[in-house]
Amino acid sequence: MDEQERVIFENSVNSLGLNLSEIEIQHSIDFLHSVSSIVDHIKSEVSIKDINLLNLNSIIPDISVRIKEISDSQELKEKKERFNVFECLTKHHLEQLHSKFLSYLLDINAQHACGNLFLNEFIEVLKDENPEIRKIFSNLTLNLISAKTIPQKYIGRQIDDPEIYGFIDIFIEVTTNSTQHPVVNIAIENKIGAIEQEDQIKRYVRFCRNNSEKYFGLYLTLDGKKSNEAGDEIYYCISYKKTILNWLDRIHDITSHIPLVQSGVFFYKKMLESKILHLPSNQVVMEIKKILLQKENLVFLKYGDEIVETIKEIHVQLRKDFFKQVYFELEKKYRVVPVDGFIETILVDDIWVKPNGGINIDDDQYTFQINKTDKIVLAISHNCDHDNDILFGLVGMKTENGKNVDAVHNEYIPVLKLIEKSLRSKLQYPCEQPDNMWFMWRHYYPIKIGVSFDSSSLNFDIADRFDEIVLEFVKEIEHFLTMWKETINEITQLPLTEQY
Repeated sequence: MDEQERVIFENSVNSLGLNLSEIEIQHSIDFLHSVSSIVDHIKSEVSIKDINLLNLNSIIPDISVRIKEISDSQELKEKKERFNVFECLTKHHLEQLHSKFLSYLLDINAQHACGNLFLNEFIEVLKDENPEIRKIFSNLTLNLISAKTIPQKYIGRQIDDPEIYGFIDIFIEVTTNSTQHPVVNIAIENKIGAIEQEDQIKRYVRFCRNNSEKYFGLYLTLDGKKSNEAGDEIYYCISYKKTILNWLDRIHDITSHIPLVQSGVFFYKKMLESKILHLPSNQVVMEIKKILLQKENLVFLKYGDEIVETIKEIHVQLRKDFFKQVYFELEKKYRVVPVDGFIETILVDDIWVKPNGGINIDDDQYTFQINKTDKIVLAISHNCDHDNDILFGLVGMKTENGKNVDAVHNEYIPVLKLIEKSLRSKLQYPCEQPDNMWFMWRHYYPIKIGVSFDSSSLNFDIADRFDEIVLEFVKEIEHFLTMWKETINEITQLPLTEQY
């Protein structure tokens, strides 16, 4: 600060009636110098940041074009080089099909003619991944030549034993040379699309324990997440992403002398990676890496954290917008209510934010009144415990004074068998097996590619084809509603004795 500025500052101090000493004035001047310096620095930083952002904005279109070219080229190459029978003969997201194929590989008597080779490798992978499972097999000599693999193992009816009932997706009995522990039971619950049923893992582990002193339950999911229906029972999480891919790699390596089997394993693994797990292509990743490391594109790396956070924000925003738009489209024709867990009324903006947010079609002409308090309605929901998939279908509701107060368990709705028979014959698409709450329900996979709605791989498609995806979903809902209304009319015209 020069002498003239100092005089101006002192006059300003005096005009305010402040009585400052020379030292205090000097400290104040020093402070102002510091503030001025900080302001100049901030201006400089902002200016640099603005320039960087402008540079970033200028290079994004070019990078986008080049990445698309790489991706399209890789996709075309894969189509030309790989004929994959699994991709044309299966509905990739149906877990029953995966359970059947895994059971086929694990069955020592199956027509793959590889005996116990695959089962042995599976057990070895389990032991490598989990010390507790290794401990279960310790000091046991396995007789794999007499092992049994049973798909959809029936273990009883709920009405006979509420503690143990249902179907185990894959059940394996491994015999041993031990007189003390002659059998090891393994129960595998496979979850790709369906939600868990009540006490599912708990029931299956209890069945194993009742039939063998050595046993364990496996909960197989895409990424190895935990079960919500195991209670206090001990079980082990395994995943397609790690356990199954590792196992397939091992059996692929040891079947080089059996080309037909090796090809089948290879094609199934590739289908898992691309259609179920949606793993990125290593080739594409390496090409993008090269692009971003070019000198003119390095500014992209400067804002890596911001870009990641922005994509997360976009991910959530797209899904919030999807539910809002679906709600507004349905609201034009039906009485719709945004809810959490079928019951609690929420704001439309909160549907995606809430753990089990969704929409009830609470319209009289699309409601089947079971009795004075119970009714069946069509509901839409996303489930945070199951990859945030979108589900829609029929659920039972208990009401009090015109308000929904609880969900009704399926076993207490005797008319459901009639509904199932009538409605299944009318729908243009298949529905999932009923669970405790959902009846005649269906997963929604946008644009028919079998990808969970929460998958980040869908961000581009939702943003690029937003209106198309919304209308596709609304069309599915309206088809269901039309067929549901016809079913209601059919059933209500029957004599009560036939209904119940």
